[in-house]
Amino acid sequence: MNPLYCFKLNNETGEIEKRVIPSYTSKKFTDNKEFYSYQRKGSVYHCYVKDLDRFKNDHVYSFDDNYEKAKATIIEALNVKRLKAHNDYLKYTEVKDKIEGWGY
Repeated sequence: MNPLYCFKLNNETGEIEKRVIPSYTSKKFTDNKEFYSYQRKGSVYHCYVKDLDRFKNDHVYSFDDNYEKAKATIIEALNVKRLKAHNDYLKYTEVKDKIEGWGY
Protein backbone atom coordinates (compact mmCIF):
# COMPACT_ATOMS: atom_id res chain seq x y z
CA MET A 1 0.00 0.00 0.00
CA ASN A 2 1.44 3.36 -1.04
CA PRO A 3 1.44 6.00 1.69
CA LEU A 4 -1.03 8.86 1.52
CA TYR A 5 0.35 12.34 2.10
CA CYS A 6 -1.38 15.27 3.73
CA PHE A 7 -0.05 18.78 3.19
CA LYS A 8 -1.68 21.05 5.78
CA LEU A 9 -1.55 24.82 5.52
CA ASN A 10 -1.14 26.87 8.69
CA ASN A 11 -3.02 30.09 7.79
CA GLU A 12 -1.30 32.08 10.53
CA THR A 13 2.29 31.30 9.56
CA GLY A 14 2.00 30.23 5.92
CA GLU A 15 3.87 27.04 6.79
CA ILE A 16 2.85 23.86 4.98
CA GLU A 17 3.28 20.75 7.10
CA LYS A 18 3.68 17.40 5.35
CA ARG A 19 2.22 14.39 7.09
CA VAL A 20 2.81 10.83 5.94
CA ILE A 21 -0.17 8.51 6.36
CA PRO A 22 1.18 4.95 6.01
CA SER A 23 -1.95 3.20 7.24
CA TYR A 24 -5.45 3.96 5.94
CA THR A 25 -8.48 2.11 4.68
CA SER A 26 -10.48 2.62 1.52
CA LYS A 27 -14.23 2.85 2.10
CA LYS A 28 -17.47 3.83 0.37
CA PHE A 29 -20.54 5.58 1.68
CA THR A 30 -23.95 4.21 0.68
CA ASP A 31 -24.06 6.82 -2.12
CA ASN A 32 -20.84 5.26 -3.55
CA LYS A 33 -18.61 8.20 -2.59
CA GLU A 34 -15.17 6.69 -2.10
CA PHE A 35 -12.88 7.92 0.65
CA TYR A 36 -9.82 7.02 2.65
CA SER A 37 -10.07 6.82 6.42
CA TYR A 38 -7.20 7.04 8.88
CA GLN A 39 -6.52 7.73 12.53
CA ARG A 40 -4.19 10.35 13.94
CA LYS A 41 -3.76 11.10 17.63
CA GLY A 42 -6.96 9.23 18.49
CA SER A 43 -9.15 11.03 15.93
CA VAL A 44 -10.54 9.62 12.69
CA TYR A 45 -10.05 11.60 9.46
CA HIS A 46 -11.44 11.16 5.96
CA CYS A 47 -10.17 12.11 2.55
CA TYR A 48 -12.55 11.81 -0.40
CA VAL A 49 -11.02 10.27 -3.52
CA LYS A 50 -12.50 13.09 -5.64
CA ASP A 51 -10.57 15.62 -3.52
CA LEU A 52 -7.11 14.11 -4.04
CA ASP A 53 -4.58 16.70 -5.24
CA ARG A 54 -7.02 19.54 -4.50
CA PHE A 55 -6.88 22.22 -1.80
CA LYS A 56 -9.84 21.79 0.50
CA ASN A 57 -10.27 22.73 4.17
CA ASP A 58 -6.63 23.88 4.38
CA HIS A 59 -5.36 20.45 3.23
CA VAL A 60 -4.05 18.80 0.08
CA TYR A 61 -4.17 15.00 0.15
CA SER A 62 -2.10 13.16 -2.43
CA PHE A 63 -0.32 9.94 -3.22
CA ASP A 64 2.44 12.10 -4.71
CA ASP A 65 5.19 12.95 -2.21
CA ASN A 66 5.86 16.30 -3.89
CA TYR A 67 5.93 19.31 -1.59
CA GLU A 68 6.39 21.81 -4.44
CA LYS A 69 3.38 20.42 -6.33
CA ALA A 70 1.22 20.64 -3.20
CA LYS A 71 2.45 24.19 -2.57
CA ALA A 72 1.58 25.18 -6.17
CA THR A 73 -1.88 23.62 -5.76
CA ILE A 74 -2.46 25.66 -2.58
CA ILE A 75 -1.24 28.91 -4.17
CA GLU A 76 -3.40 28.38 -7.26
CA ALA A 77 -6.49 27.71 -5.11
CA LEU A 78 -5.79 30.80 -2.97
CA ASN A 79 -5.41 32.93 -6.10
CA VAL A 80 -8.82 31.74 -7.34
CA LYS A 81 -10.41 32.50 -3.95
CA ARG A 82 -8.69 35.89 -3.82
CA LEU A 83 -9.88 36.84 -7.32
CA LYS A 84 -13.45 35.83 -6.45
CA ALA A 85 -13.32 37.85 -3.23
CA HIS A 86 -11.94 40.88 -5.10
CA ASN A 87 -14.68 40.64 -7.73
CA ASP A 88 -17.32 40.32 -5.00
CA TYR A 89 -15.83 43.40 -3.30
CA LEU A 90 -16.07 45.42 -6.52
CA LYS A 91 -19.62 44.23 -7.19
CA TYR A 92 -20.91 45.02 -3.71
CA THR A 93 -19.06 48.33 -3.54
CA GLU A 94 -20.82 49.36 -6.76
CA VAL A 95 -24.23 48.35 -5.37
CA LYS A 96 -23.52 50.15 -2.07
CA ASP A 97 -22.47 53.30 -3.94
CA LYS A 98 -25.69 53.21 -5.97
CA ILE A 99 -27.79 52.89 -2.83
CA GLU A 100 -25.97 55.77 -1.13
CA GLY A 101 -26.39 57.90 -4.26
CA TRP A 102 -30.18 57.82 -4.07
CA GLY A 103 -30.38 60.29 -1.17
CA TYR A 104 -33.96 60.46 0.05
